This record gives sequence, structure tokens and C-alpha cells, in this order.
Amino acid sequence: MAECAVAPVAMEDSDHEAGLHSDDQDSPPDSPEPNQELHGEQDQDKEYVGFATLPNQVHRKSVKKGFDFTLMVAGESGLGKSTLVNSLFLTDLYKDRKLLNAEERITQTVEITKHTVDIEEKGVKLKLTIVDTPGFGDAVNNTEWLRPLDVEFMKALHEKVNIVPVLAKADTLTPSEVKKKKLKIREEIEQYGIKIYQFPDCDSDEDEEFKQQDQELKESIPFAVIGSNTVVEAKGKRVRGRLYPWGIVEVENAAHCDFVKLRNMLVRTHMQDLKDLRRMQEMLQKIQEQMHTQKEAY
Repeated sequence: MAECAVAPVAMEDSDHEAGLHSDDQDSPPDSPEPNQELHGEQDQDKEYVGFATLPNQVHRKSVKKGFDFTLMVAGESGLGKSTLVNSLFLTDLYKDRKLLNAEERITQTVEITKHTVDIEEKGVKLKLTIVDTPGFGDAVNNTEWLRPLDVEFMKALHEKVNIVPVLAKADTLTPSEVKKKKLKIREEIEQYGIKIYQFPDCDSDEDEEFKQQDQELKESIPFAVIGSNTVVEAKGKRVRGRLYPWGIVEVENAAHCDFVKLRNMLVRTHMQDLKDLRRMQEMLQKIQEQMHTQKEAY
């Protein structure tokens, strides 16, 4: 936005005022001539280039064009991937999905499916594409922390996409179990050399609240999440959650899971950074391919 220029007010010299004749003291001060005001405006215009309006130009163009975001979800059937995506974006991407029984899931081959939906919020349009992997890991032993399949899958993708690890169905674990699993998964990610999304460092001029939020996001990896599109009543309030005989687990309660942190990170605070890093990865990949092609040519 353009800054507001404030012209300094010239004060008359007190000695000059004291030397005025008595008959001049009662006369009103001289009004500035119209030409003087015009010259003042012209002088200000000369010092104003106009690039301060660039953010407004970018904003108008971006809102008119709309945004796009692609999210890939991977994991065996039954982990709640579809519910999580619907919870994140308050939409239903899987209304035409056919539910498979246990036997069909075991024999199902891994495939890549794509769902695209246009959503709008406060005049801002988003083209959301979800890439799903039905059948991934359904026939593999699931007793380990990170299975060999998980490791190989992430290593095959970590140079191409931003990996954000998620611990699904956190409502089936106690707080101590969640803490233990998070620690173990972080250790194995480092042990196997898997590159996951790295949060950018905060600028020195960021306020303390933002720095605290950023630190909490970093410490939450992998995000322990719960997904639900069901609205239940808890303490007189209607919330999205899961109802159990022993109580209610609220999706958007930070004391129950990391869903809000994951949503904030993916959508509200780091979506553009994720998109920028993806473009940089694509550029580096193209450069490497060109260099490889030129090397083979020689």
C-alpha cells in the first residue's frame, strides 16, 4: 500500500511576530495562493514512483486467477485418509467412492487416483487436487514403526514432493503412546536419511507469538491427527468429533490431537512455501536432466 506523505508545517519566527505593527496584528494571515498548493502536490508526485502498489496488484491478479494446490495422501486402507482430507477442507471429495471389504482390500493392487474439486472461501478460489493411493500397504505387515515399504516409498518421493508425516487415528493411542511413537518415527526418518518438509526459519523481526507457533509446529512432527465429518454435542457446543462410550474426542481440540496444527500449516501459514519449494524442486530436476542429457551427448 502507498504510504501517506505528511507535509511539514512552517512556523513563523517569533521575533518577526513581535515586530509587527498593532494594526497588522488583528489582520488574518495570508492564505496560500492556489498556485502554491498546486506546486506542493506536484513536488510530492515527483517523489512518488508507484511501486508501493505492487502488493495490491499481485493480490488483485491472484484473487482473480485463483489458486491451485495438490496434496498426495498415502497409507493403507482404513487409516482415515479420506475423512482427514474432507475434514481439512470441509468438502466431500469421495462421495462416489466404492467401499471394499477386507478380502477385496488385500487383493487390490496399488493404483494412483486423482480427485479435483473447486472450492471458494471469502471470494478466494482454490482448485484442490487430491492424489490418492488405494491399496498402498494393505497386504504388508503393519507391526513396525516405519515399514520397509514406507521407507522406500518416502525415499522415492522425497526429492520430488514435500513430505509431511502424519500419525493417523491418534484417538486409539494414549498421550504417552503418541509421544513415544512420534519420537521413534523422527529417529527412524533421520536414520534412513528421509528428507521431510523443513519449516523455514523465522525472521528476526517476527513477533514472539509467531515464533512460538512455528516452534510448536516443528515439534509436532509427525502430526497426530483425528478426522471426522460428524458433528456431536460436547459441553453444550456442537463440534466435529468422535463419540465413544467413555467420552468425545474433538477434532479441533488441540488437547486431543494435532489436527488444527496440521491444517494451519498446510493451509493458513505454509501453503505458499510448500508451493514455492515444489517449483524449485521441479526446476532443479529439469536442470539435472538437461545436464545428464548433455553429458551423454558428449
